[in-house]
Amino acid sequence: RMNTYSADVLFRHERTERLRGTVGASGFIQTNATRGEEPLVPGARVAALGVFGFEEISLAPRWTASVGVRGDVRRLEAEENAELEVEEQTRNYSALTGNIGILYRPARAVGLAANVARGWRAPNFFELFANGEHKGTARFEIGDPTIGPETSVNVDLALRWEHPVARGELSVFRSAIRDFIFIEPTGDIDPESGLRVFRYRSSNALLWGVEAHAEVHPIHELVLRGTFDWVRGEETRTDEPLPLIPPARLGLAAEWHQDVGAPWAERAYVSLATEVVTRQKRVSEFDVPTAPYTLHHAAAGIAFRVGRRTLSADLQVRNLTDKAYRAFLSRYKEFALDQGRNVILRLTTGLY
Repeated sequence: RMNTYSADVLFRHERTERLRGTVGASGFIQTNATRGEEPLVPGARVAALGVFGFEEISLAPRWTASVGVRGDVRRLEAEENAELEVEEQTRNYSALTGNIGILYRPARAVGLAANVARGWRAPNFFELFANGEHKGTARFEIGDPTIGPETSVNVDLALRWEHPVARGELSVFRSAIRDFIFIEPTGDIDPESGLRVFRYRSSNALLWGVEAHAEVHPIHELVLRGTFDWVRGEETRTDEPLPLIPPARLGLAAEWHQDVGAPWAERAYVSLATEVVTRQKRVSEFDVPTAPYTLHHAAAGIAFRVGRRTLSADLQVRNLTDKAYRAFLSRYKEFALDQGRNVILRLTTGLY
């Protein structure tokens, strides 16, 4: 039984036309009570707090700089569990991270951006202490209590353009991660449950890739969108591919907006989208590849006037054709299909 309580406090400021930013704090408390006859993880309590600041400074008409700093503390208390061979213990983590960025506009519609950042993540109690059947994913998971926090140096470059009828962004990124934490399948079978064994471990890793999106308005009512992303990940010591790296994806969408002009309605829209996912050919030794697939989605909505308020009704249909497929990142891909057709109705209004 797990309970999580989180809170965020943000203060946004704009002291001058040249300086604006956000300072704040973010924290959570998580408690896990292991009550079943067959434990997977020990009972544990986690408390974390992060304090951060982010400032954006206009240096010149064409130049903008950004600076961010964050400090984190985290405390993990694990209960003794003889069956899992875990002793009562407390682990404390802390880190200071940050980023520096620069944006240059050679023309009003074009921007060139570069960012360098240091990242950090502490291991959770599943990654450290798991040792048993995970009923939700039908696999036997084993943690590694020697795992430490992962740290990274991240660099990204982006080209952005914005025009009255078109806008978009093309970015490339590279992340060098020390002690990257991941779970991978092994060739072992647990003799009691008959489930495949998955083991958490850490290794130095390198991730790099490309992301792109574009939006075009050929006429006022019509919006055409396209997205693409691709990432490659490997262990730097062996050059072997990391498990569970998503395959390349392409997204296409068309959305029609219309001002209704009726006394009882303001505007309406309808959209169609296609998502194309390729096959991941670079898989780790015991991972299971999945076939490529294409999904189609649809949505429609209308905004009503109800007194002084606006009520928006949106209807979405995900996987419109009820396509049978298995996503490469799915934890259930070895024994179950991904979600079929989903119908979502959402009603939205303001409280004041």
